[in-house]
Amino acid sequence: MLTATKAALVPLICALLLSLALLIPAATANAQVIPDAIVLAGQVGTGIYLGEFNSFQNQGSLVPQFGLDYGLSLRYNIAQSFSLHVEYGHSNLPYGIGDTARAKYASNFFGPVGSTTYPGTTIAITPKNHIAIDRYMIFGRSNFNADEPLVPFFTLGLGLISFQVTNDVGDNLPTNMTKDYSKHALVMPIGGGIEYHFSDRFAMFGQALFYINSTDYLDGYAHYLDFEQGGESVGKVGPGNNSTPSDYFATLSLGVAWTLYIPEKKHPEDTPPPPPEQKPEPQPQPQPRDSVPPPPDTSMYQTPKDTASTTPKDTAAFGSPEADTDGDGLNDYDEIHRYMTDPRNPDTDGDNLSDYDEVNKYNTSPNNKDTDGDGLTDGAEVMIYHTNPLNKDSDGDGLRDGQEVRLYKTNPLDPDTDRDSLRDGVEVTRMFTNPNNPDTDGDGVPDGRDECPLIAGDPANNGCPRGMPPSQYSERVRQNGPLAGLPEVPAEGDRTDFSGIYFKVNSDDFDLSSPETKKNLQSLLDYMKQCDEIGVMLEGHTSSEGNPKWNQQLSERRAERVRDWLIANGIPKEKILGVVGYGSSMPRVPEPAPGTVPNSLLEKIRKQNRRITTQVQKPCK
Repeated sequence: MLTATKAALVPLICALLLSLALLIPAATANAQVIPDAIVLAGQVGTGIYLGEFNSFQNQGSLVPQFGLDYGLSLRYNIAQSFSLHVEYGHSNLPYGIGDTARAKYASNFFGPVGSTTYPGTTIAITPKNHIAIDRYMIFGRSNFNADEPLVPFFTLGLGLISFQVTNDVGDNLPTNMTKDYSKHALVMPIGGGIEYHFSDRFAMFGQALFYINSTDYLDGYAHYLDFEQGGESVGKVGPGNNSTPSDYFATLSLGVAWTLYIPEKKHPEDTPPPPPEQKPEPQPQPQPRDSVPPPPDTSMYQTPKDTASTTPKDTAAFGSPEADTDGDGLNDYDEIHRYMTDPRNPDTDGDNLSDYDEVNKYNTSPNNKDTDGDGLTDGAEVMIYHTNPLNKDSDGDGLRDGQEVRLYKTNPLDPDTDRDSLRDGVEVTRMFTNPNNPDTDGDGVPDGRDECPLIAGDPANNGCPRGMPPSQYSERVRQNGPLAGLPEVPAEGDRTDFSGIYFKVNSDDFDLSSPETKKNLQSLLDYMKQCDEIGVMLEGHTSSEGNPKWNQQLSERRAERVRDWLIANGIPKEKILGVVGYGSSMPRVPEPAPGTVPNSLLEKIRKQNRRITTQVQKPCK
């Protein structure tokens, strides 16, 4: 029986749960549904019975009376998008007995109008009856937007209920003239709600469920149309043949969830293989022009530190904000939690720049020795070549700095090394002229004015042989002048990032609604077609939000999807030497801690780390 005291518990418990939520810190950026996690949840709320005594159809009006409902469940997240859980729950649902019901069901339930007891019994007819329901359920739950703190969900279940109906003083209702019935029934709940994750461990949720039952005796009485329609059943004792639909009930509850088990965030098989051994940076070759800068004095690039900053503090605990174990100028706590660098190594990525210099002076990544992916280490760019370690093409000539230094021997700080009025990139990728020789064919006409720059000709005929009009010169060389954005000729070990290939959230399906996806897929296709010999490893990378194990799996699936797309679009499978997913373990740029920068800026930074990367293992000849 639901007393006034029990009824008062509903708003009280709800208020306590809301107060608890206010005490929990704001949700972290990583809070989300975690695959393979096991979650314990409890909820409390209210419920309502819907049947003969509380129905639009049978009474002409709905006068709801709400009761107490609570439950306890154990959930297993099979994936981020789907969970399976078992639950025990209890509902105590009242319903009122008005004059309309007394008159309508007098012949086979309540007896003549004015009766104080059910026919043939001493059980009192009270103004209100109560349904006590025990539920034993299994649920499947679909989670939407599961990689964010706020997760809407849809749930569908199946289970068994046992129930008992009593009057206001706690006496079990008799079966009367209906018939004996089972106190057990199958039930199928359907509904949904919203769950908010404050952290990986703690969440709160609200849900509404509607229960479809297999019995019409939930309220202790099954109504049969035979009794009110007359005919063959007039005067008949016992139930008729034409029963009304089953009884139903619904619940509305607020709950809390605590994650009992979170899978290991790092397994040995998830550890990416070590990067290939880096070859020593070659010194730039002497150039015939004075414009190529000589190797500079590198002492000016070293960050001065006093004795206190370069000597480990014996009195400070490792990992604390007061400790600087490697003496690089960054405290251990920031290295571990903010920059994800090694507090025992002053140069985590081995690029000859200290972690302090990369973070505070050059804004490069202390975890990536080649922040801009141009084929030169950050230290070489800063201390030897004077190029920009954040721009893979410092002079904007269409060639990467690493290509200019290693392959073409051009000046990475001068877009036109030989001063022939053609950018170095145009000479290499379009005109096929020598970017270090202003007159490739030696006919006295500079390449920039020579209309036949690969054939020695007559200066009076604009550099073309006498009698040959420029229109007869190779159409390939003449097509539309210099064009940017052509595939670059890579060297062995080069990595090229394609960060504009977007995927749907938590999926390896391409997001083709973004025009950048199609554009960058085409760029990758052109990159793979530039020569027959090229062989690459495809790498998948994600940003740092979310579960690391899931990120690793997702990055590998996305790299596999790109491989399949390339093969389907004509790239021989022999050119793709392998696929690997690194998750968020190899960021292109360091990600600030959530809350330290505006969310819009944080998302722009994270987009640079969500990328497909090619690593050349077999270069073009």
